[in-house]
Amino acid sequence: TPDEASASFENFTADPPALRQLLEVCLAFVAARKGVLLMVGNTGTGKTHLAIAAMRDLLCRGMSNMVFIKHRTFLAQHWLALRPVAFGQEPPESPLSRCQKASLLVYDELNTASDRRDYEDVLLDLFEFRNGHFKPTIITANVPRAELESVLGTRLFDRLRRAAFAVLEFGFESRRPALNADYLGAAVVEEGILLRRNGITKPILILGGIWGNQVPLFLEHDLTITASSIDK
Repeated sequence: TPDEASASFENFTADPPALRQLLEVCLAFVAARKGVLLMVGNTGTGKTHLAIAAMRDLLCRGMSNMVFIKHRTFLAQHWLALRPVAFGQEPPESPLSRCQKASLLVYDELNTASDRRDYEDVLLDLFEFRNGHFKPTIITANVPRAELESVLGTRLFDRLRRAAFAVLEFGFESRRPALNADYLGAAVVEEGILLRRNGITKPILILGGIWGNQVPLFLEHDLTITASSIDK
């Protein structure tokens, strides 16, 4: 988003004041450049802003080969790379190797929208490599700290916990103006589920297309489906 594109430590608003302490930990992580910084909690509380601010600060200090990637983008690109391709065609490259070798990785919006078994092994490959090569990592997740182990799985949770520089919980009310609207819109069903899991009870319209097997998710989380054709 435009706000994220210009995110820096200087333009971060530490309100409520408790955010100042979390900001100080992020600054310490940038100075140390080691371990895993986990930022968890409600949407719209500044986690991604601080992650991008850390990247910007390290870029100014001369660090290169940094990678920012969202959880859903990583999985979509990884699974696409594993699909069979026609004879003579090159398969697309998985982001796994690039993310493993990045000097800094920001892995954004880790969530529970899909079955953990779909991604636990590939995330183990990703983060075990980074931890073993002492590469700093920032992970943001829109879940409470108490639910982190259930999202990551015990194996990955234990590995990240041992390598953690800090675990910061953003248990504050969202500052996103859009969440004060009477009706919300989201691009895909996964985003709608995240809003529901973060306590948003207002009507949510999913603007993107859907697969037939996603209909139960709409019913379970009280999300509104967009009819993209008369047939649907």
